[in-house]
Amino acid sequence: MSKETEHILELCSRIKSKRVELRLTQGQLAKKSGVSKGTISRYEKATGDEQPTFGVVMKLSEALGVTAEWIYNGPADEEQIHNKLNADISRYVNRAKSILNIEKKRYILQSLKNVVDLESINLLLKENNQSFMDNFPRD
Repeated sequence: MSKETEHILELCSRIKSKRVELRLTQGQLAKKSGVSKGTISRYEKATGDEQPTFGVVMKLSEALGVTAEWIYNGPADEEQIHNKLNADISRYVNRAKSILNIEKKRYILQSLKNVVDLESINLLLKENNQSFMDNFPRD
């Protein structure tokens, strides 16, 4: 038996075992998922000849309360889940840092605009023989 056939058989077996675990009939799963009872029956017979399409897997995974990844690959071990969560968290943290950096750059640009305006004011004051600081009370 080829690895591809084995994979299809395991995939179809997961669909059936989850349906049975949830105590759903094929008809109930068909109604809940929008996938025909005949299609579900065909996959559950699992001859290994036909793999469910991605669309069917998505509908069944939603109806069964599992991910499409679970249907395709089975349950992941805790280390895999931990590593995936860490990678996701790291990606989100880096994205947040990137957003913060963009906000910092906007703030700096706005501050620079204010400085440029102050320099323009200072030039005008100098033309009138005044210093910018002369316009503020001294202690």
